Amino acid sequence: MSSLINLQVPFPPSTNADEIVELHLEKGVNQTMNAFMIYRKEFNRIVTNYNLELKDISKYAGISWKNETEDVKDYYRQMAKKVKKIFKEKRPFRFIHNKQESCTKDLMTIDDDEFMKYLPYDLSETYRAIIQSLLV
Repeated sequence: MSSLINLQVPFPPSTNADEIVELHLEKGVNQTMNAFMIYRKEFNRIVTNYNLELKDISKYAGISWKNETEDVKDYYRQMAKKVKKIFKEKRPFRFIHNKQESCTKDLMTIDDDEFMKYLPYDLSETYRAIIQSLLV
């Protein structure tokens, strides 16, 4: 197992931001992967034949991440930002619970005006008008 600590994740990664976004959209994911999660996904590809448990994969991926240069980490950070940007472009609607409210509400049980409060603050007026017209 000590050989896993010294594994090198191929650089640059074999996947790109568009592929990650498509995977997110297919799986219905609401939040994109951060830099480490993208790195861990690459790490998973090279340890598939080791028959490891997920906790061990995470452990060794974490050790490998800590040993990477800042250039490699920055590359993954930029990729994570690109994934987030593309994801927002392809899926502009995302329901975010207002963190200032103490209770979570089921969006199916609230009235139309309250529903509109749950839309992202940066949603354009055009999108807001479309949503409002659908609620009528």
